[in-house]
Amino acid sequence: MSEKEPKEPSPREALLQIVNGYMISQAIYVLAKLDIPDALADGPMSSEELAGTVDADPRSLHRVLRSVAGVGVLSQDDDGRFALTPMGKLLRSDVESSVKGWTIMRGEPVLWRPWGEILHSVKTGKPAFDHVFSKPAFDSLRDHPDDARLFDEAMRSISGSSSAP
Repeated sequence: MSEKEPKEPSPREALLQIVNGYMISQAIYVLAKLDIPDALADGPMSSEELAGTVDADPRSLHRVLRSVAGVGVLSQDDDGRFALTPMGKLLRSDVESSVKGWTIMRGEPVLWRPWGEILHSVKTGKPAFDHVFSKPAFDSLRDHPDDARLFDEAMRSISGSSSAP
């Protein structure tokens, strides 16, 4: 018997997947922010075990883990344990090609909130960042060292450099 190829989503289904992409982005951010890929480096764990390791609510974490497993960032075995996929391994902090820093920066309020106000930019031609935070991005980074560190780490993350400038 031959395996059936996955059915191509309809245009409507494909569009809804894209529209809902922000939810997956935030779920992957949570994964990276809580260091879950590092916790899974030694092998599969249940959501309850992971919740204890990263100090999270087991039921809420389970829902996030299932959502990222649904897009191939994690896998879930028959016993309900979660493991890293090749994509998920890129969120570990100890791999050379890690995108953990980039992922965290993209999910933090400093970038997440302005994207929620992109309509402002389209209508006015003015940066959403300035609208949200009442100052330009680099002025804000200068005034908020934690955000500046996240920004620097994100830039290193996508540049492939593992050392600080």
